Amino acid sequence: MSSLTKLDLSTNTIRFLQSEFAGGLSHLKVLYLYGNEIQEYDASDFASFNLLDMLHTDEYLFCCLARLNEENCRPLPDKLSSCKDLMREGVLRAFLWIFGIMALLGNLFSIGYHMKMVEKKTVTSELTKYLACADCLFGVYMICIASVDQHYRGVYIEYAKAWKHSAACAFLGTLATFSSEASVLVLFVITCDRLLRITRPFSKKNLTLRSVHKVMLIVWSLVIAIAVVPLIPSDYFKGRFYSRSSVCMSIHITRESPPGWQYSVAVCHGLNLVAFLFIFLAYGYMYTRIKSSSKAAGNKGSHEMTIARKMTLIVLTDFCCWFPINTMGKCLLALGGMDIPGEMYSWTIVFILPINSAINPILYTISNLSFKVLSSIPNEM
Repeated sequence: MSSLTKLDLSTNTIRFLQSEFAGGLSHLKVLYLYGNEIQEYDASDFASFNLLDMLHTDEYLFCCLARLNEENCRPLPDKLSSCKDLMREGVLRAFLWIFGIMALLGNLFSIGYHMKMVEKKTVTSELTKYLACADCLFGVYMICIASVDQHYRGVYIEYAKAWKHSAACAFLGTLATFSSEASVLVLFVITCDRLLRITRPFSKKNLTLRSVHKVMLIVWSLVIAIAVVPLIPSDYFKGRFYSRSSVCMSIHITRESPPGWQYSVAVCHGLNLVAFLFIFLAYGYMYTRIKSSSKAAGNKGSHEMTIARKMTLIVLTDFCCWFPINTMGKCLLALGGMDIPGEMYSWTIVFILPINSAINPILYTISNLSFKVLSSIPNEM
């Protein structure tokens, strides 16, 4: 036993590793432990394998205990985490707090503004409140994840499995999905409303203060269903839809095929892509319509440029958020296993995805004052 260099204990239904099981294995270089549900072990045993070159287990925790490099151990680590921290990069940790606070405070301001400062309620102000509520929840999600990272600082890997399979992680994953999808669909409704008011200003099918709440009830119900369905016990999701990463996010832009990955693709790279394309094309058409109407009325100038800048910002922020995500997702599917760097996944989750939640209050509240010009243009047509 003392001269043994390779040991295969895989798929042996091992649950307990007795203390000092590494005794007499001082020359061991390769160890296979995958396919077991190890619940009890002595951390010092893994650290005592001084010559170990390769370790294959079911949890990256044991790789950390054995102090092996990532290339010599399986499974690979979480794209975001390290042996010590939930968020391995300090700059990403900082952005997590910054965007979380921006989204929370900015959208709370937006909600308060449209509740207290706007004298007359309009369809636009009501829709903006719904958008702010959705984006505010994403700010709450980010601050909660940042707090969990702070709580487990330096010892995260010891609690990684318990955290990712906890009710708290499932709740935050549901909250993030609800928030991001609600934001996308509310933007879709806002775009539909503005498009109809530009093209058919006197139509009876335009949203009213009464109908807008009915529409949003349908949207909210749909989004709740999308976010909650993965929590329903089933052989498809296997209760692990929101436990695929340390930030409890279900977005699929990696080579792995965890339970429910097709569902994630359908939502993130299907529904959201369709919504983005519609918003992009609709705002382009609205700008063209407004520009031609202004020329016909001989009213060229600052109003036209103000509208153009606002529309450009709206489309640009949507583009910056969803285009990279959908591009990575489509490439992953089309090329069948294209390797997307872990750093790209990290930046997508922490930096790209929250852009809309942090910027929307500026676009749809502060600049909404200048957008009132849109309501007067149809009357000139």
